[in-house]
Amino acid sequence: MKKEEYLNIEILQNRSKKLKKHYSTLGAGFYFDGTVVEFERREVLNSFFMMIPKEFTFMPDELTDVKYPFVFRPPCILTNDNLTINLSFNELPNNLQETTFMQTTENVKKILENEQGIFDFGEVKSLNNIECYYFDFRQNAMDGELYHMLANIKLNNNIYQLTFNCTTSSYLEWKSAVLQMWESAEYGEEDRENE
Repeated sequence: MKKEEYLNIEILQNRSKKLKKHYSTLGAGFYFDGTVVEFERREVLNSFFMMIPKEFTFMPDELTDVKYPFVFRPPCILTNDNLTINLSFNELPNNLQETTFMQTTENVKKILENEQGIFDFGEVKSLNNIECYYFDFRQNAMDGELYHMLANIKLNNNIYQLTFNCTTSSYLEWKSAVLQMWESAEYGEEDRENE
Protein backbone atom coordinates (compact mmCIF):
# COMPACT_ATOMS: atom_id res chain seq x y z
CA MET A 1 0.00 0.00 0.00
CA LYS A 2 1.31 3.43 -0.92
CA LYS A 3 1.92 6.03 1.76
CA GLU A 4 -0.77 8.34 0.28
CA GLU A 5 -3.36 5.56 0.38
CA TYR A 6 -2.51 4.78 4.00
CA LEU A 7 -2.80 8.48 4.93
CA ASN A 8 -6.18 8.76 3.15
CA ILE A 9 -7.49 5.73 5.04
CA GLU A 10 -6.24 7.15 8.34
CA ILE A 11 -7.87 10.53 7.60
CA LEU A 12 -11.20 8.82 6.82
CA GLN A 13 -11.01 6.70 9.98
CA ASN A 14 -10.28 9.76 12.14
CA ARG A 15 -13.15 11.66 10.51
CA SER A 16 -15.49 8.75 11.17
CA LYS A 17 -14.41 8.58 14.85
CA LYS A 18 -15.07 12.32 15.29
CA LEU A 19 -18.50 12.05 13.66
CA LYS A 20 -19.42 9.03 15.83
CA LYS A 21 -18.36 10.94 18.95
CA HIS A 22 -20.39 14.03 17.96
CA TYR A 23 -23.45 12.11 16.78
CA SER A 24 -23.99 9.86 19.78
CA THR A 25 -27.30 10.97 21.34
CA LEU A 26 -30.94 10.81 20.32
CA GLY A 27 -31.09 14.61 20.11
CA ALA A 28 -28.07 14.98 17.82
CA GLY A 29 -28.61 11.68 16.01
CA PHE A 30 -26.25 8.73 15.62
CA TYR A 31 -23.60 8.33 12.94
CA PHE A 32 -23.99 4.82 11.46
CA ASP A 33 -22.35 3.48 8.35
CA GLY A 34 -21.57 6.87 6.80
CA THR A 35 -24.88 8.62 7.54
CA VAL A 36 -26.52 10.42 10.46
CA VAL A 37 -29.68 8.69 11.70
CA GLU A 38 -32.16 11.17 13.19
CA PHE A 39 -34.77 10.30 15.82
CA GLU A 40 -38.29 11.49 16.59
CA ARG A 41 -40.82 10.84 19.35
CA ARG A 42 -43.52 8.50 18.04
CA GLU A 43 -46.50 6.65 19.44
CA VAL A 44 -45.83 2.97 18.79
CA LEU A 45 -48.62 1.49 20.90
CA ASN A 46 -51.66 3.11 22.49
CA SER A 47 -50.23 5.95 24.68
CA PHE A 48 -46.72 4.38 24.55
CA PHE A 49 -44.20 6.81 23.06
CA MET A 50 -40.52 6.42 22.31
CA MET A 51 -37.77 8.08 20.30
CA ILE A 52 -37.47 6.11 17.04
CA PRO A 53 -35.29 6.57 13.95
CA LYS A 54 -37.22 8.83 11.55
CA GLU A 55 -36.55 6.50 8.63
CA PHE A 56 -38.13 3.45 10.31
CA THR A 57 -41.49 2.32 8.94
CA PHE A 58 -43.96 -0.45 9.77
CA MET A 59 -42.80 -3.79 8.42
CA PRO A 60 -45.14 -4.92 5.60
CA ASP A 61 -47.52 -7.74 6.61
CA GLU A 62 -46.19 -10.15 4.00
CA LEU A 63 -42.70 -9.82 5.52
CA THR A 64 -43.82 -10.10 9.14
CA ASP A 65 -45.26 -13.53 8.24
CA VAL A 66 -41.79 -14.61 7.08
CA LYS A 67 -39.57 -12.90 9.68
CA TYR A 68 -41.91 -13.54 12.64
CA PRO A 69 -43.63 -16.84 11.74
CA PHE A 70 -45.35 -17.43 15.06
CA VAL A 71 -48.87 -16.86 16.29
CA PHE A 72 -48.04 -14.37 19.04
CA ARG A 73 -45.99 -11.95 16.94
CA PRO A 74 -45.72 -8.39 18.25
CA PRO A 75 -48.49 -6.05 17.01
CA CYS A 76 -45.97 -3.32 16.13
CA ILE A 77 -42.78 -4.05 14.17
CA LEU A 78 -40.71 -1.18 12.75
CA THR A 79 -37.79 -1.62 10.38
CA ASN A 80 -35.22 0.28 8.34
CA ASP A 81 -35.25 0.53 4.53
CA ASN A 82 -33.39 -2.73 3.90
CA LEU A 83 -35.15 -4.70 6.69
CA THR A 84 -31.89 -5.50 8.53
CA ILE A 85 -32.67 -3.59 11.72
CA ASN A 86 -35.96 -4.23 13.50
CA LEU A 87 -37.76 -2.92 16.58
CA SER A 88 -40.86 -4.61 17.95
CA PHE A 89 -43.32 -3.59 20.66
CA ASN A 90 -45.89 -5.54 22.61
CA GLU A 91 -48.03 -4.75 25.66
CA LEU A 92 -48.13 -7.61 28.15
CA PRO A 93 -50.73 -8.38 30.81
CA ASN A 94 -49.68 -6.99 34.18
CA ASN A 95 -50.16 -10.10 36.29
CA LEU A 96 -47.07 -9.88 38.49
CA GLN A 97 -48.36 -11.45 41.63
CA GLU A 98 -45.58 -13.21 43.48
CA THR A 99 -42.69 -12.46 41.14
CA THR A 100 -40.73 -9.27 40.82
CA PHE A 101 -40.37 -7.40 37.57
CA MET A 102 -36.75 -8.54 37.32
CA GLN A 103 -37.75 -12.18 37.92
CA THR A 104 -40.25 -11.91 35.07
CA THR A 105 -37.45 -10.85 32.73
CA GLU A 106 -35.20 -13.66 34.02
CA ASN A 107 -38.03 -16.15 33.35
CA VAL A 108 -38.30 -14.95 29.74
CA LYS A 109 -34.54 -15.41 29.39
CA LYS A 110 -34.75 -18.99 30.77
CA ILE A 111 -37.49 -19.87 28.29
CA LEU A 112 -35.39 -18.55 25.39
CA GLU A 113 -32.28 -20.37 26.64
CA ASN A 114 -34.15 -23.64 26.06
CA GLU A 115 -34.88 -22.75 22.41
CA GLN A 116 -32.77 -24.21 19.62
CA GLY A 117 -30.54 -21.84 17.67
CA ILE A 118 -30.40 -19.23 20.44
CA PHE A 119 -27.08 -18.78 22.21
CA ASP A 120 -24.55 -16.45 23.85
CA PHE A 121 -26.88 -14.86 26.39
CA GLY A 122 -25.91 -11.76 28.34
CA GLU A 123 -26.89 -11.11 31.93
CA VAL A 124 -30.16 -9.41 32.83
CA LYS A 125 -29.40 -5.71 33.43
CA SER A 126 -31.43 -2.65 34.35
CA LEU A 127 -31.58 0.88 33.01
CA ASN A 128 -31.10 3.88 35.28
CA ASN A 129 -33.84 6.33 34.26
CA ILE A 130 -36.75 3.97 33.70
CA GLU A 131 -38.09 0.75 35.22
CA CYS A 132 -36.60 -1.61 32.67
CA TYR A 133 -34.77 -4.95 32.65
CA TYR A 134 -33.12 -6.27 29.51
CA PHE A 135 -30.71 -8.89 28.15
CA ASP A 136 -29.14 -9.71 24.82
CA PHE A 137 -28.48 -12.89 22.84
CA ARG A 138 -27.56 -14.20 19.41
CA GLN A 139 -29.58 -16.42 17.12
CA ASN A 140 -29.00 -18.30 13.89
CA ALA A 141 -31.47 -17.20 11.22
CA MET A 142 -32.19 -17.73 7.52
CA ASP A 143 -30.14 -14.67 6.57
CA GLY A 144 -27.19 -15.23 8.94
CA GLU A 145 -26.51 -14.67 12.62
CA LEU A 146 -28.66 -12.08 14.36
CA TYR A 147 -28.07 -10.05 17.50
CA HIS A 148 -31.11 -9.46 19.73
CA MET A 149 -31.91 -7.29 22.71
CA LEU A 150 -35.09 -7.87 24.71
CA ALA A 151 -36.45 -5.46 27.32
CA ASN A 152 -39.38 -5.44 29.68
CA ILE A 153 -40.45 -1.91 30.60
CA LYS A 154 -43.01 -0.88 33.21
CA LEU A 155 -44.76 2.47 32.65
CA ASN A 156 -47.91 3.77 34.33
CA ASN A 157 -48.59 0.26 35.72
CA ASN A 158 -48.42 -1.19 32.19
CA ILE A 159 -45.80 -3.71 31.06
CA TYR A 160 -44.29 -3.59 27.59
CA GLN A 161 -41.92 -6.01 25.91
CA LEU A 162 -39.57 -4.45 23.38
CA THR A 163 -37.12 -6.23 21.12
CA PHE A 164 -34.36 -5.07 18.84
CA ASN A 165 -32.51 -7.17 16.30
CA CYS A 166 -29.87 -6.61 13.65
CA THR A 167 -27.04 -8.47 11.98
CA THR A 168 -24.17 -9.24 14.34
CA SER A 169 -21.93 -6.97 12.25
CA SER A 170 -24.10 -3.92 13.15
CA TYR A 171 -24.81 -4.43 16.83
CA LEU A 172 -21.84 -2.54 18.29
CA GLU A 173 -22.96 0.63 16.50
CA TRP A 174 -26.61 0.27 17.48
CA LYS A 175 -26.48 -0.96 21.09
CA SER A 176 -25.97 2.47 22.69
CA ALA A 177 -28.74 3.99 20.56
CA VAL A 178 -31.17 1.22 21.51
CA LEU A 179 -30.53 1.69 25.23
CA GLN A 180 -31.13 5.44 24.85
CA MET A 181 -34.33 4.75 22.87
CA TRP A 182 -35.61 2.47 25.61
CA GLU A 183 -34.79 5.08 28.26
CA SER A 184 -36.85 7.61 26.26
CA ALA A 185 -40.01 5.46 26.58
CA GLU A 186 -42.97 7.28 28.09
CA TYR A 187 -46.63 6.70 28.72
CA GLY A 188 -48.18 9.95 27.63
CA GLU A 189 -50.05 12.26 25.37
CA GLU A 190 -49.81 12.62 21.60
CA ASP A 191 -49.49 16.42 21.45
CA ARG A 192 -46.06 16.63 23.11
CA GLU A 193 -43.35 17.93 20.77
CA ASN A 194 -40.38 15.81 19.66
CA GLU A 195 -37.40 15.97 21.96
